[in-house]
Amino acid sequence: MEALLDVMMEERSKMNEMKIAAIEKGCLANHEQEMARIYLEERKLTTAQMKMELEMEKLKEDREMEKLRLENMEEKEIMMMDVSALPSMQQEYIHQRQMEILEKRRN
Repeated sequence: MEALLDVMMEERSKMNEMKIAAIEKGCLANHEQEMARIYLEERKLTTAQMKMELEMEKLKEDREMEKLRLENMEEKEIMMMDVSALPSMQQEYIHQRQMEILEKRRN
């Protein structure tokens, strides 16, 4: 009878060990899934951050292009100005600006 009890206790112990192993394996699988999910989330965030940085860089370039376009328009207007009807001080200012524009274009 005692031998039968020992066998039953041993089998119960083995069953408990198997349950613990299954639970640990399940926890490990859950942990691996969680780590994979975290990794994917980090990649999404990194991708979104890179996309935002590219968009910001494009906006910066667009602003610079617009600034250059406006400067060129202003310079074109100054270069084409008829200063003959302007007072001498304004003529001098426009002439000075035209010289600055020409110098800038030479360099």
